[in-house]
Amino acid sequence: MSPALAPLETEMRVFRIASLALACGLAAYALPPAQAGWDDPGSRHERFCSDEKFGDRFADMQKQRAERLAERLRLTDAQKAAFKDVQAVRAKSMADNRAAMCAANPANLTFEKRLEFRQARLQARLDALKAETPKLLAFYNSLDERQKGQFDEISRHRGHHGPHGGMGEGMMGPGMMGGMMRGGMDHHESRGGCVNED
Repeated sequence: MSPALAPLETEMRVFRIASLALACGLAAYALPPAQAGWDDPGSRHERFCSDEKFGDRFADMQKQRAERLAERLRLTDAQKAAFKDVQAVRAKSMADNRAAMCAANPANLTFEKRLEFRQARLQARLDALKAETPKLLAFYNSLDERQKGQFDEISRHRGHHGPHGGMGEGMMGPGMMGGMMRGGMDHHESRGGCVNED
């Protein structure tokens, strides 16, 4: 290619890339909101808060996770009871968090109030983790060395499924039980809060 044509070739590449980006953007606008990845925060909040089966589904998820964990770690009856205590604390914090979320309706708040709400939710998550910690440690300390090794491996791998890594979404992190919070409150809260963090 001659040096005189190089700027023209660069300009053509930029034009093609810009055209492709524009076409992709227009295609996204043509999709219904749910398919385009956009959804009205108010409608998400309404669906979340009007879901009468939320508690039942959460209880079913906890039961399934407990059964899988019991099978994988070969838990004794005493260890199963200790894990059930962990789940009871988690269920209460989820119910409290959901009630606060539904009472506030963050999608209808001003930006300043959404920031305040977000801080309050983060504090509530920290408080919930502090309340769960004694039960989590009691369960963990009831495990023998083989079980602890397996549990540590499970919690490490679960933590890498989300954007936080490590303890962020794993069994022992704030999204305990395999990031259950990720698809529930956290996901809902981030979209209804002040900034979409997904």
